Amino acid sequence: MLFHNPLLQTIIIPIIAAIIVGLMGTRIGRVGGYIACASLTYTTILLAYIYLNIWNNLTPIYEEYVWSEALKLKFSFLADGLSLPVAFVMNIICTVCAYYSISYIIHRIEIIYGGENYRLYNLYFAIYLLFAVGLTGVVFSTNMVGMYLFLELVLIPSYFMIDLYGYQDRHRMAMMYFLWNHLGAAFFLAGIVLAYFNNGGSFEIADLARIQGGLAFWVCFLILLGWLIKMAVFGFHVWLPHAHGEHPTSIAAIIATIVGLGNYAIVRLLVTNLFNTFQMFSLPLMVWALITMIYGAFLTLAQDDVKRLYACSTISQNA
Repeated sequence: MLFHNPLLQTIIIPIIAAIIVGLMGTRIGRVGGYIACASLTYTTILLAYIYLNIWNNLTPIYEEYVWSEALKLKFSFLADGLSLPVAFVMNIICTVCAYYSISYIIHRIEIIYGGENYRLYNLYFAIYLLFAVGLTGVVFSTNMVGMYLFLELVLIPSYFMIDLYGYQDRHRMAMMYFLWNHLGAAFFLAGIVLAYFNNGGSFEIADLARIQGGLAFWVCFLILLGWLIKMAVFGFHVWLPHAHGEHPTSIAAIIATIVGLGNYAIVRLLVTNLFNTFQMFSLPLMVWALITMIYGAFLTLAQDDVKRLYACSTISQNA
């Protein structure tokens, strides 16, 4: 390939850009926004190149980086016909929203803090880049610990973006958003730990297929519950309209992407590796999805705020 370690680059390049933008602060002014945009444009081009390479060769791209031999921990990334389209679309959305943010976030800071503040401006782009890294990492990870860590990397920056740059009730809504999503991540982590002790001490997603019997049911249940909370299905949806109503407009499309990320995770983790066990949940999930679709649609019709309308529509569509 023309690019060496391309999947690792999609993670490392934005992290390096985030460090530069965050540390330089006021010294680079508006340039920080353009650095963030340039790094995301590069990763989008890189993903397009990977897409063409897989399309022509019909061979997935796999990269592995050992973290701990003793604990069998490693960061490994897989770009295939399932993960690559999701990562590519999310990267395009993050790139477009980054360009929109350049002028938007200056205006937002002036309204909230009463004037230009390039420290806050560049802080926004630093945490925004980490946000994008987390999304990409979740999709490409073949290791459940790696997926969980990247999932937390999505949550923490998005919390600060809502809290620092959101609207009137941003502090309370940021905390609501954080707690609900952290609860989902906690159930996911519990499923990971249970799987680790019952599939030969492996955190690899592919090794979930080793789990049999009743333990497979509980692993599937915990992972599924965690991601359903993050998808804001009916019963767990309460946080989404509020978070959408208060977050900065520049990340609206990406917040919706996070909610939709659960569909990918369920397919990658459960449908692919625990299909027979997952079938036990198929009828309840179909009923739950139908209720969520109808309830979300009626919620949408009742809204008079465009951001909350968008949020309720997201609830319905993600089912």
